[in-house]
Amino acid sequence: MTTNSGAAVSLLSIRDLQVWSGAGSEATPVLRGVDLDVRAGEAIGVVGESGSGKSMTLRAIMRQLPAGFSASGSVAFRGEEVSQMRSRRLARLRSGEIGMIYQDPRAHINPLWTVGNFLTEAVVASGRFRKRQANARAQELLEEVGFRDPARQMRQYPGQLSGGLLQRVMIVAALMPEPALILADEPTTALDVTVQAEVMSIFSDVIRTHDVGLVFVTHDLDLAAATTDRMAVMYAGRVIEAGSSEAVTSRPAHPYTSALLASRPSLHRRHVPAGIPGHPALAAGVADACSFADRCPFVQSQCRNTDPALRLVQGDSTSACLRVPEIREQLERIDA
Repeated sequence: MTTNSGAAVSLLSIRDLQVWSGAGSEATPVLRGVDLDVRAGEAIGVVGESGSGKSMTLRAIMRQLPAGFSASGSVAFRGEEVSQMRSRRLARLRSGEIGMIYQDPRAHINPLWTVGNFLTEAVVASGRFRKRQANARAQELLEEVGFRDPARQMRQYPGQLSGGLLQRVMIVAALMPEPALILADEPTTALDVTVQAEVMSIFSDVIRTHDVGLVFVTHDLDLAAATTDRMAVMYAGRVIEAGSSEAVTSRPAHPYTSALLASRPSLHRRHVPAGIPGHPALAAGVADACSFADRCPFVQSQCRNTDPALRLVQGDSTSACLRVPEIREQLERIDA
C-alpha cells in the first residue's frame, strides 16, 4: 500500500491521549499519553500484547469508553475536536465519517436480518441514500470484496455465511456510508491464516480504491507489516515505537519491539522463537520508570529512574528508549 504523501493535514490527529478508570484518588491510568496521526489513503498498524491499550485507543477515538472511564488530551478528526462534538454531530461522525470493524462479526450483526437489510438500513434511515441507491451500492461493494453473486448474498442471513465471508460483509458495512476513516479492531483474529490473508488483501485494495484512512489494531506484527504503511507499537498504555512498517520490523528501535519480533514463528528464522520473560506491564503499574524495564535484557539503573519520551532515532522512526544509540545493532541482530 502506498502512503498518500500529498496529504499535508492529518485526517486523524491524536495528541497526549490519556484515559483513566475511576475518578479522583481512585483513578487508574489506562492510556498514558498516546500520539498518533493518520492521513487519507494511509494504513496505520497498532500492535502490541493484550492489555497494551490498542482497543481502548479506538474506543477513545469514537468516544465510546466504558462507563466509569474518562479521557483527556486531543482527538481531532479533520481538525475538529471529537471531545467537543455535540450529540448530533457525534452521531454523524459515528454513522458516516468513521467506520468501525470489530473482531467477531457474529457479535455485531443481527442474525434475524438479511445481509441486504443489515447493509442498507442505517444509510437509508440517515437519509444518506435512498433504498434503491443503497441496494445498488451494497451490491457493488459486495462484488468488490469478492462475492460472486451479490444479489443472492443480499438475501442470505448471517448464519448462512462463513466467518471469512461475514467479515467481508462487515468491511462493506463500514464502507457503505462512504467514510473517510476505518477503525479495525483485530478483525482477522477469529479467522484461519488463509482467510486472514484474503481479508487483509481486500482491506489493502479498498483503502487504495476509496482513499480511506485505516487504523488496524492487531497483535500480529507480520500481518501488520504486510498490509500497513506505518506502525505504532504500544506497551503499558502508550506508544513506545513508531515508524514505517518496513523500518519497525526490519530495524527495530526499542527492546520491546525487538522482543516481539523474536517471539514470532517464521519459516525463515535461523533460531527458535524466544518468549518475552515476565508479564506485560499495565499503565497503572508504571511510575517514573521505563515500562519495559523489568523485562528488558538491556536494562540499566537509569532505566528504572526515568520514563523516556518518544524521540527521533533515524529517519521518521521514534522510540521511547534511553539506550537506542548504544544497543541499536544488537536489537536488529536479535531477530536475525
